[in-house]
Amino acid sequence: MSRYPAMSSETTQPGAGPGAGSFPGTGTGTGTAPATVTDFPLFDHEKLEVYRVAREFLVVATALAARKMPRDLRDQFDRASSSILFNIGEGAGKTAKADKQRSYEIARGSATEAATQLDVLRIRGLITAEQYQQARALLVRVVQMLSRLCGGPRSR
Repeated sequence: MSRYPAMSSETTQPGAGPGAGSFPGTGTGTGTAPATVTDFPLFDHEKLEVYRVAREFLVVATALAARKMPRDLRDQFDRASSSILFNIGEGAGKTAKADKQRSYEIARGSATEAATQLDVLRIRGLITAEQYQQARALLVRVVQMLSRLCGGPRSR
């Protein structure tokens, strides 16, 4: 059983990305088909492609972290992986451009930190080459999108 029940019982439609499926307990209570996440108003972060890809990475990272590995590495990888999502969500909720930019910069830093931790997992033989490539490809996309959201250098 997953540590994250909402993730393990999530059902997805063909071709739908992470977060686009239906979740238990979100129905209307009328006895009709279960409601999907898109049946309700979306938070700003849920509208962002970078959030959806980062969420997909977190699902992959959570599965990797469930493997046998040193506790300190697992904890650090879990924190960095979660931090990406947390900071994208926080940035999407900010109204000031500088605040948004700062949150996205922190998320980008967490993504590159998670990428280096992936390198360590692969070097130590704790994950397969396929698992490494899958997770790394998602992180590359996240970093690329966050770099665009961060914009140019800020003046100090």
